[in-house]
Amino acid sequence: MHDSIEAFLTERAQQGSSHNTIKAYRNDITQFLSFLRQYHGMTMPMRQWTRTDFRAFVAMREQKGYHRSSTARAIASMRSFIRFTSKRHPHMSFHQPTLPRTKPSQLPRVPSPITLFTLLCATCDTPKEMTATTPTAKPPPLWIQRRNRALLALLYGGGLRISEALNLKRHAIQGMTDTRPSHITIDGKGHKQRNIPLLPWVRNVIGDYIRVIPRHKEHTLWLFPAERGEKLHASVFRRILKRHAHQLGVASLSPHSLRHAFATHLLHQGCDLRHIQDMLGHESLSTTQRYLHMDYAHLARIHRQAHPRG
Repeated sequence: MHDSIEAFLTERAQQGSSHNTIKAYRNDITQFLSFLRQYHGMTMPMRQWTRTDFRAFVAMREQKGYHRSSTARAIASMRSFIRFTSKRHPHMSFHQPTLPRTKPSQLPRVPSPITLFTLLCATCDTPKEMTATTPTAKPPPLWIQRRNRALLALLYGGGLRISEALNLKRHAIQGMTDTRPSHITIDGKGHKQRNIPLLPWVRNVIGDYIRVIPRHKEHTLWLFPAERGEKLHASVFRRILKRHAHQLGVASLSPHSLRHAFATHLLHQGCDLRHIQDMLGHESLSTTQRYLHMDYAHLARIHRQAHPRG
């Protein structure tokens, strides 16, 4: 089984799956195999896996509080692994059960443009200060304050995934303080590149950040480094954002909800769905449609205004 798993992961990597996707595949398959050993009290060969096993697996995850979207991904991982192994060993007989479907989780709540403008105008905290309880705690350095603001501006102004933004190198914004380039190249999922136009206010916020980076930090590889110069971890910025959103009375704000807000606000302003798809980096338009908070009253108004008989 170990060889089949490694062969499956190797093929996925060769097909362009990201490091995080490969890690998720490995974790999902490993968790399912571990569950089977506990559920049956023994190791079960793949040809004996049944629909009941997968239903029990889903029930276990629900009981432990996993998000439905996470469980749906785990089921998709197992479906892909079974399909791969069946093709690799056509002479062997595998029973591929019909895997249970899981309901998708609700989309994250999208903050209003006014809320996001307020957040951009405010100063974010560093993780060190988030746990400080004394009034004498020092504020974060100016360059960290502006780094947080620039990262927030790029996530909302460009619709980037947090991993895409944190993977950006310093050379990606050469000439930014001279209001160039007008776009930035993103290395997205599956190593597929796309160009994201940068609005003037996003360029200005990033330029303000670049100008105050300390001299000893100027040679770091990353555009948004941590305090010691290493790559900033996504979980760190999530905590920063959550802390500051709480101070503004905004519930459940995350880097991913900024991406949803980017897409939804563009749609509300009449942007073509295909253009939103391109900027988000989605292969399928149906993915973009599920991704958006569809305001059907707003769409009905656009329909009436645009249709010749409206």
